[in-house]
Amino acid sequence: RKAQIRALRWFQRSVAGQGLARLGVDLHLSGRYHARGHVEMERMRRAGHGDGDGVRAHHRLFAEGRHNEGLGVRHGDAEQALIGCHLCIITGNAVVVGVADAEFRQIERQVDPQALRTAAQMICHSQEQGGRLHVTGIGKPAHVATYIASLLSSTGTPAYFLHGTEAVHGSCGQLIAGDVVICISNSGETAELKATATAIRNNGCKILAVTGKRGSWLDQFADASLYAGTDQEGGPLNRAPRTSILAEMIVLQALSVVLQEQRALTPMEYVLRHPGGTLGVLRKEEEPAK
Repeated sequence: RKAQIRALRWFQRSVAGQGLARLGVDLHLSGRYHARGHVEMERMRRAGHGDGDGVRAHHRLFAEGRHNEGLGVRHGDAEQALIGCHLCIITGNAVVVGVADAEFRQIERQVDPQALRTAAQMICHSQEQGGRLHVTGIGKPAHVATYIASLLSSTGTPAYFLHGTEAVHGSCGQLIAGDVVICISNSGETAELKATATAIRNNGCKILAVTGKRGSWLDQFADASLYAGTDQEGGPLNRAPRTSILAEMIVLQALSVVLQEQRALTPMEYVLRHPGGTLGVLRKEEEPAK
């Protein structure tokens, strides 16, 4: 255990640790994560930034996309083996954080204040006419939908989760003409959501799309659209939803702020909706004057 701690601390302090972490980010962002990984890492090793069976074995696993197997590789040098094992964790974290940082900067530049105001006006107009707000999605965006429905409800805009597939099997019964439904889809082309969006429209409701693809089917089908696109997801395959989910959440959180400001929600109104936990207690400066 002590040998493991010493080796890990050495690696974290070393130029090699910092350099390989940066390398992982650069390779991932440039699409050379696997194709060039072994070449670049071997070059660094020859320059003196780590050698031994452990590091060499991990370099090979990393380049082949099998770095998770690092813990199961037998090495002759215990400390070098440990460095090889932990290299994937440190470099992997750097890749995810580096990609997320780059995508966050892009999201910040792409958030459209006018689009947020248009979306908020559509929702407020519906509520003034007795309409309600629903949120739906398929797969990971469905989890975003449940969170956003809860967030909006607690901040002055009652919202309801609409199951993305059950909607076409009876759950559209929760809709009434004039409602607004937020439909979340990164691609904007998900077959199940196309069927749901069509059913929503057929029930007389308006659709607010949140999508990462401008010009997609959902973007064009919707009455209004919020863009939440990213280029890199932050994983070796660039497939599993990571940064796209964060983008959807950030854009919809921004919409919740616009709606909350328009609603002029007071601290007292908030704690009535959220009586539990520390958030359900008025702060000293919020307490009514006696």
